[in-house]
Amino acid sequence: MSDKFKVIEVQEWWGFFWSKYPDGYIIQKGFDNLISQVNRTIRDMDEQTRHMNELEKKLLEITAYLSGFMENMVNYTEQLKEYNEEYKNEDWGESE
Repeated sequence: MSDKFKVIEVQEWWGFFWSKYPDGYIIQKGFDNLISQVNRTIRDMDEQTRHMNELEKKLLEITAYLSGFMENMVNYTEQLKEYNEEYKNEDWGESE
């Protein structure tokens, strides 16, 4: 997800070709608008990629934290079971 898209640029020398035709200016403006739209889309894609990378890092941190938490809970549960077994087996000095 580390792809960085490049913006598209129209070279200045293309103006020479567009100026030779009567509708060249209209074609150039249309082409410029299309290029601008594509460039905005590329910037948005780059931004979304950056956000997704940040989200992925945060989710990995949360997963690591929860993994450690679950491991501690398992250890605590095992200790609690051992304590309960000791408590059951303890002689309280009660006689019948």
